[in-house]
Amino acid sequence: MVGGVTFVLGGCDVLLDDMCASVDFGGQRRALSYTCYANEGSGEMSGPVAGALMFFGGVALIMLACWPVIQSVRENRRYRHAFGTHSGRSSEAEFDAQIAAASDLEAARQAGREAAARTNERLRAARVAMSIAAVLKHVAAQEGVGTAGWESAKRILVIASDGALSLEDAHLYLLSADYTDLEPACVPDELKWLLIRSTMEIAVADGVLTNDEEAAIVRVIRDLWGCSQEEALGRLAAVIQVLTSDHDPQKAEALKVLGLDEHATTADIREAYLKLVRQHHPDLVSADRKDDATTKTAEFNTAYEYLVGARTT
Repeated sequence: MVGGVTFVLGGCDVLLDDMCASVDFGGQRRALSYTCYANEGSGEMSGPVAGALMFFGGVALIMLACWPVIQSVRENRRYRHAFGTHSGRSSEAEFDAQIAAASDLEAARQAGREAAARTNERLRAARVAMSIAAVLKHVAAQEGVGTAGWESAKRILVIASDGALSLEDAHLYLLSADYTDLEPACVPDELKWLLIRSTMEIAVADGVLTNDEEAAIVRVIRDLWGCSQEEALGRLAAVIQVLTSDHDPQKAEALKVLGLDEHATTADIREAYLKLVRQHHPDLVSADRKDDATTKTAEFNTAYEYLVGARTT
């Protein structure tokens, strides 16, 4: 670059040959390390032109060498613009505060997502409980509030909710429930069978199954499974068979597996089943007991399904 300025201000001649192989700096010839091109027609390159070439070449080299510094300055300006300055310098404390605030915001968002999930789970559980209450009340109301059937419905609702509801809660659910609250899609299939056995037990709590009670149960079966009248009657017959058979060896074996006697109610069956499954679930025992726990859990499932009527259809 200095040479270029010398060319422009002081001038010099390109000497001796048309290929510009050398130049004269103060009368001393020096070889050039590059090839330049002579001006057309003269065979020489003027001092200003050669100087300009060297000048801009020097500028380009300096820019290339200084580019990292320029980039650093630009980044520093962006930093100050985003996070402010203090006494003319970037405030690292403020930057750290911004980062901490961003972390707190993400933590708050995660907490919000977890709270929403818990809320959704509670709403789903409430919908299931209301659907169960709607079914139980549909049959229990045939006898009325405070009857043996109503008390049985309360206990069934507590057991079906896995203990989330108290007897008082169950009573309030039954009082407020309407059959239109039934959402069959919310009720798991194994609970549907439990409900049918429960409604039968409620209906005969006074020792008699009336035509209205039977019709109410058949309607429940049709609505729960979306099946025909014939299929509903078949499911009802399966449940009645389990309830009324006193000499059924499969029933006796199923009761034995769950540790119950022949007088066990639907609530007793559900309660015993849940207790045993929790005690022997393969995911809750040590590694050396997993195989035995898996076998036992399968036996509990089979016994429970038979006693609620699911294995007889």
